[in-house]
Amino acid sequence: MSKRAVVLAGGIGTRLRPYTVVLPKPLMPIGDYPILEVIVRQLVWQGFTQITLAVNHQANIIKAFFGNGNRLGVPIDYSLETKPMSTVAPLSLIPDLPENFLLMNGDVLTDMDFTGFLQ
Repeated sequence: MSKRAVVLAGGIGTRLRPYTVVLPKPLMPIGDYPILEVIVRQLVWQGFTQITLAVNHQANIIKAFFGNGNRLGVPIDYSLETKPMSTVAPLSLIPDLPENFLLMNGDVLTDMDFTGFLQ
């Protein structure tokens, strides 16, 4: 089974202003890494083989930080909203989603077993 994750990372982060004027909320640092990097590292560690980041607000910063995913050892692609959409609407912009995939927020840290949840 393909292990694909879609991470919602397009929010404005209004509750974290003024910090999110400079950085998108998913790139806020927690310790040594941004929140979203912690999430991507967790997904890689649990064997996910492709990650799609659904982005909008400050998308270019997120894309510049993660690139194609080589630095973290996983292919990363992007679903770019050209205007803000509802929470799960970015899924409609991803043409190649498998029948089963993990959908998660890009600003929530957990020690959840993503593989077990996907199964």
